[in-house]
Amino acid sequence: MKLVEIQIQLQYLQSIRFEDYVWKCSTFLIEGKYFLFISTYSFEYFDDSLKIEDIEFSSKILCLNPRLKKIWEIKNINVECFLQAEILSKSFLIIGTTKGTILILEANSGKIVAAIKKNSCVNDLKYEPNLNILISCHDNGSIFAYFIGES
Repeated sequence: MKLVEIQIQLQYLQSIRFEDYVWKCSTFLIEGKYFLFISTYSFEYFDDSLKIEDIEFSSKILCLNPRLKKIWEIKNINVECFLQAEILSKSFLIIGTTKGTILILEANSGKIVAAIKKNSCVNDLKYEPNLNILISCHDNGSIFAYFIGES
C-alpha cells in the first residue's frame, strides 16, 4: 500500500472573542449557502441562591457567515441542544434551553416562530421529518412529542 502525501494550506481569516464560553458551533445550510450557528454559555444557574427563572443569562446565539460576519443574534439564551430542520420547505433551527424553553427559529432571520415552555432543562431534541414530529427530552425525566404543521 502506497501512502500519498497531501499538503494543505491554512490561511487565517478572522477571530471573534466572546464574554462567555463558546458552547456550540455548527454549520447549517440555507438556500445553498453555509452559515455558522454559535451559542455561548453561562454557568450562572449553578448559583443556588438564584432561581433559574430569575436569571437573565449573559449568553447568546448567533448566525454568522463563513467570514464571521453576524447575520443575526438573540441575547439571554442558554442553549443545551439544537438542530436544523426543514419544515414545510423552510429551514428552521430548533433550540432547547437551560430554562426549559423550546424555540423554533427561522434559520435565515432568527425570527422566533414558536415557543414551548416546560419547567425543566431541555437535554435533547429530535425531529422526524416524515411524520413532522418533534421530540424533546428533559432533566426531570419527561419526554414530550409535538406535531409540527401549518396552522
